[in-house]
Amino acid sequence: MPKTVYVLGAGFSHDANMPLQSHILDRVKDYYVGILSGKDNDEFLKISDTFVPDRKQLEGFLEAVFSSSKTPSLEDVFTLLDQTIINKAYCHSYSWHQLDNIRDTLRRSILLIFHDALENFKKTENDFYKCLAAYWIKARIAAGRRGDPYSIISLDWDALVEDSVYWCIDNAKCRKKVDIDFCCYSSPLDNSSPHTPSILQKAMGLYNIKLLKLHGSTNWLFCPNCNRMFTGVGSKQNAWSMYAIERSCIHCSNKDSKNKTPKLEPFFITPTYLKVFDNAHIQMIWHNAHTELAEADKIVFVGYSLPEADYHLRTLMKRAIRPGTPIDVVLTQNDKPTKRTPRNLRRYYATTRFEDFFSSNSIKFYLGGVEPYFRRIIGRLDIRSKLRQINRKLTK
Repeated sequence: MPKTVYVLGAGFSHDANMPLQSHILDRVKDYYVGILSGKDNDEFLKISDTFVPDRKQLEGFLEAVFSSSKTPSLEDVFTLLDQTIINKAYCHSYSWHQLDNIRDTLRRSILLIFHDALENFKKTENDFYKCLAAYWIKARIAAGRRGDPYSIISLDWDALVEDSVYWCIDNAKCRKKVDIDFCCYSSPLDNSSPHTPSILQKAMGLYNIKLLKLHGSTNWLFCPNCNRMFTGVGSKQNAWSMYAIERSCIHCSNKDSKNKTPKLEPFFITPTYLKVFDNAHIQMIWHNAHTELAEADKIVFVGYSLPEADYHLRTLMKRAIRPGTPIDVVLTQNDKPTKRTPRNLRRYYATTRFEDFFSSNSIKFYLGGVEPYFRRIIGRLDIRSKLRQINRKLTK
């Protein structure tokens, strides 16, 4: 079967109100854990008690170092923190130990923001992402257990794709038949997660949905001791207790000790100019992404503008994608220069960057946005009908 590789940028999940990178720090500064989503259950109170003091230190640091009324870029903040911590230096009155704690607080704040956005989206009546997930599941089943009809490469941290897929898995009653394959050594976070380790799925006869998250994910945690990557994908527990509150590695911590270490860490690549991809799981994902792109009969870029600063990804694509591979690019009208746009400004538009970078490929631009592009493929947004189709395919 022809193989399609979908490359999802931030624009893919923008209609679900997932925060763009340029808006993250503003959300962090305006965020109050105690009134998160208007909830006041014990989990939120626990988060407030343990997290708010660290947040005040983070806010104090941002105000002291970036005193301008304009919010700094996330790249500037993380680069300053990373470089100062690496050199074990001071920044203003903050020691590198304090900065390490501030960086961890910022990363956990980002987790809260993304999970809050996802929880709020789940309350809406938008069925588009569920129908798209159902389409991907149905296509995977139709290809047979050994099939490989497509893969999804995500450049985002959010869990919109996997949550939509698992919503369909639960409602189509096909747990332990279909699962998300992160293409690395993943482990379920605890007994509440139905996730089968990615490396075992094909051997167990599951229909695996390949999802390669090149920059990590907000539903991953990492043990700095045993190097395991944990995920709670598919769990019914609330995201705050799973990812925001500190928890220990179930394999490495001493169960008889009150001070259970090591603590699991958020596992996503922060937007810094000092990006390091030396983690074994990330390296495996990037290696598999190279293979997927090299095998692709068609590539679909969705909501990705191909910025020049993404030199790691641009290098990967230049090495892996074969000349002549057809490419679809899904953007908006604002990403294309008009006839009146001066020639020296055209390079600032995404369509121009794609044309220049993929000069040896046949490119088709779709400038109507994400949902109109996929509606041509998935048809009506009738999620119940699509779930019944999945059931029929599984029972054949």
